[in-house]
Amino acid sequence: MRTGKQGFTLIELLVVVSIIAVIMSLLLVSLQLVRQKGNETATRSLMDSLQVAIGQYYTDWGGVNPPAFMSTGTPSTNEGAEMLYLALNSRTGRSTRYYGSAIQQDKVSDTDDDKNLEYVDSWGDCLVYFDSPNYAKSCPYITSDKMQFTATPQKDPKTGRFYKIGSFMLWSIGKDAVNKNGLEPNVSNFN
Repeated sequence: MRTGKQGFTLIELLVVVSIIAVIMSLLLVSLQLVRQKGNETATRSLMDSLQVAIGQYYTDWGGVNPPAFMSTGTPSTNEGAEMLYLALNSRTGRSTRYYGSAIQQDKVSDTDDDKNLEYVDSWGDCLVYFDSPNYAKSCPYITSDKMQFTATPQKDPKTGRFYKIGSFMLWSIGKDAVNKNGLEPNVSNFN
């Protein structure tokens, strides 16, 4: 029979610590999943806002979407995203409205360091943008980690036609920073 004050044994302390460690690891995994889902939701929200702004531009410009490329030469890095930002945030032309003014400035960055801004997703990478007249083109892009990739609009394998004919394609390369040209697991306005 024990008498007096006795503390926990080393085994009891190790069991308690290991139980706490297991609970913490489960909690951290859950928090990571919630954070990931939040980033995806925020990116979809940004893309919804951009679709509204592009719709306003389309209406004001008589059925023309913002251009994805300048008419001169080979596309420069991130040009589609830069042209979208420029089109939605300039006060020239038929409208004096800032189409993109409702979009928060923390959703804008210069990921390719060329002094031109682009809309960025929740992971800090610029969004990819193509207008339908330029679906046959491809464009070099660079991520915030300076990884380069080539973006090319995709065709629907069932019909052999480009997705979003007569409209535009907008996508984020997503959490894994791997370009699938707007197809899963990328976040896009067409899948």
